[in-house]
Amino acid sequence: MRCEMVWKCELSLFTFDSSILLKLVVALVVILIVGWITHVITMGYQLFRRTSSRLELDPTDPLKGMSPSERDLSDEAEKIRADLMALPHESLTISKDDIELSALYFPAFSDSDQRETVNKTGSEHPSSSIFSNSAHVDKSAGKRCDNPFEGTCAVVVHGLHGHVLSRATEALQYLKAGFSVLMPALRGHRPTGGAYTDLFLNHYDDLILWIDYLKKIDAGENQKKVRAFVFDGVSMGASNVLKAAGDPNLPSSVVAVIADCGYTSLREEGRWMLHKLPFFLRFPVLATTQIIYGVLAGVWGEKPTPLDCVRRVSVPVFIIHGDSDRLVPTWMGEQLYEACASEKKSLWIVPNATHATSNEFAGSDYTVKRHHFIEEALHISTKSAPDEIELT
Repeated sequence: MRCEMVWKCELSLFTFDSSILLKLVVALVVILIVGWITHVITMGYQLFRRTSSRLELDPTDPLKGMSPSERDLSDEAEKIRADLMALPHESLTISKDDIELSALYFPAFSDSDQRETVNKTGSEHPSSSIFSNSAHVDKSAGKRCDNPFEGTCAVVVHGLHGHVLSRATEALQYLKAGFSVLMPALRGHRPTGGAYTDLFLNHYDDLILWIDYLKKIDAGENQKKVRAFVFDGVSMGASNVLKAAGDPNLPSSVVAVIADCGYTSLREEGRWMLHKLPFFLRFPVLATTQIIYGVLAGVWGEKPTPLDCVRRVSVPVFIIHGDSDRLVPTWMGEQLYEACASEKKSLWIVPNATHATSNEFAGSDYTVKRHHFIEEALHISTKSAPDEIELT
């Protein structure tokens, strides 16, 4: 009898312990699930904030908007921006969707601008180039043309963490070659309005709007005629210009597109950015970020993607990518090139270049190859003879 009572007592204790253990296991599972959900939401929101936050142009922070290579030479980069802003320019604004879009416009150098620039830099004539004797240059009617890029405007587009002056180096390169330059500030980048950046590239057609706007400006008596536009974008700006290039409403006056380290789609870029995360976090974080974008920014997708758009491109496209790019992998540039439907396209993989640093790593070769491509594109465009326009 006593043994039976002991056995029942031990059995009841065992049953009690099992119940507690089960509850502990359930509680632990719940804690892990809640912790996992909280971690996913936190990471998704942090990714949203990192990629969507409005970028303010803070004059007290000269490093903001600089590429990594510029940060290493911040004083030089700041001087380049100061030199650019010392040139004649206009601040332009247009309204769309209750947002003020802003841009800087630098007219092509006049003779006096050229002489002044030569005196400051000691360089050769800014409007001349190694292409001055090109067979593509129109020298008809006994007129000598030193500049094959006369009448061409370069639309220079910055990246996600850049701003309107981030690409001052490229702007000066274009100006010295004889282009005029338009530098738009994308949405969510001061001084353009917008609470969030346009990472999903849903407003790429703002670039087309800028061309339409420039066409409507009354020309001054001493202003040079603009007959063609070149879209030149880096990183997110590159994907922007590729989407614009595939738009059926792209003006015929856009004769070439230069895309440096652009991504194929935001979804693929997101997967790449998170590829080092374990599988049980990677896709949930990506999906959570998309939901947060939809709820807070009203953006639920990016269709069509840059990869979709290049399949419809007819304008000449020059794709540039660094072979050491860890932010936007090189294979994305290769995919864009393979998918591009343009009869004239070119791909240049720059050795050792990291993200958005091909211009610095390639040195003068970058300008030479880019301008040579544009010159050939201009020669092709003369077959369609776009209408000339004038800018103030």
